[in-house]
Amino acid sequence: MRPRLFPPMASFHCKQCDKQTRFLQISLVVQAIGVSRSTVYYWMEHAWVHWMELPSGRRVICEESLFHHARCMDANLHLRKKNFSETVRKCPIMYNPVG
Repeated sequence: MRPRLFPPMASFHCKQCDKQTRFLQISLVVQAIGVSRSTVYYWMEHAWVHWMELPSGRRVICEESLFHHARCMDANLHLRKKNFSETVRKCPIMYNPVG
């Protein structure tokens, strides 16, 4: 079982993961991962993370997809330290839960 980095969030069925998972507010993802909001939207546009739009219009991110894609950036960061900002934007995320 993964440690809880985020406060309890709503659980929905993620169509891409094909399972029930928690969905997180974008602002929480930005704070936990330490990237800009525009970077998160870039990942969403490129389907590097799964997301859905709630009836209120708010978009939320599938926590399972954050864990699944976390290893790519971690593995590739040492290769591209010259332009860190661009590396983060163009590579799926690193997600290190604490605790």
